Amino acid sequence: MEARANPSPRTRLHSTLAAGRCAVNAWLSIPSSYVAEGMAHQGFDSVTVDLQHGMIGYEAAIAMLQGVTAGNATPMVRVDRNDPSAIMHLLDAGAWGVICPMIANQEDAERFVSACRY
Repeated sequence: MEARANPSPRTRLHSTLAAGRCAVNAWLSIPSSYVAEGMAHQGFDSVTVDLQHGMIGYEAAIAMLQGVTAGNATPMVRVDRNDPSAIMHLLDAGAWGVICPMIANQEDAERFVSACRY
């Protein structure tokens, strides 16, 4: 099945993917809004705040997402588990995309997508 490009990209990440290019993502695992903002100005298509393996909690993630939004990169998060409540909170906090670990089957995937579309 061929992927169809978005006719009106909304973010740098959308533009990159719609043009058929590979996206370049920065990964943040240390809680620092200053570093998050700096990374968002370095030319990355997206910047991911890692709440799974890093030392970042919800409050730090909010400030980091604000920092990423100040740049040109798309703010993303990786959650620590497939928890709809946590996913919704991070979307409310400013994440434009969510990476979810531990998706093992169709039911897990449907639960994750449902949380992202609340």
